[in-house]
Amino acid sequence: MANRPVINEQEEARRSGPIVLKEPGTPMWCWQLIAALQTQWKNLNIDYDLYMRTWEEAETYQVWDKVPYDNPYGSKERMLEALEIGDIPAARARVAEKAMTVMSPGTHGGTRPDYLTVRIARERPDVWERMKQGEFTSTRAAALEAGITLPTPRRKMTLTGNLDRVSEALREHYTAEQIQDLVRKLLEEG
Repeated sequence: MANRPVINEQEEARRSGPIVLKEPGTPMWCWQLIAALQTQWKNLNIDYDLYMRTWEEAETYQVWDKVPYDNPYGSKERMLEALEIGDIPAARARVAEKAMTVMSPGTHGGTRPDYLTVRIARERPDVWERMKQGEFTSTRAAALEAGITLPTPRRKMTLTGNLDRVSEALREHYTAEQIQDLVRKLLEEG
């Protein structure tokens, strides 16, 4: 009999099915919410609102008091530091730092946030100054203010046989509470 690899509780939660099928506030649910926060923080320039909605859930259930199982983080600050993610002030600081690294509005760094920052600096120096002051939580928010990008229309959901994609699409459009209501209704009707 081969040795099975040992997986940590965070990986176990990820493998145990979609978050909407877990009871909010349980350790398994908390770990999946944390995984979502980590992914969303990496993509913060894209969708800060989604990140903040996820944070609201984390705060509602105080996930830092529930995970890790044997030694919870104990405070929001300790969890933020351990997971290398942030809150509103950290997001604003990140955008300000990005804006301050733009040496010349005539240069381009290559990535979309760099491109947007350079374009904002060139076309709307007033908004660029506000970015440097930490007024915006994402580069995209500053680009919207500058009139460089347009608000993203709500994406049409296409349901496929891939339950992970369906789950991701539902989480993108609905709150956890709305999804839980949907699951309850589906189970009642099924």
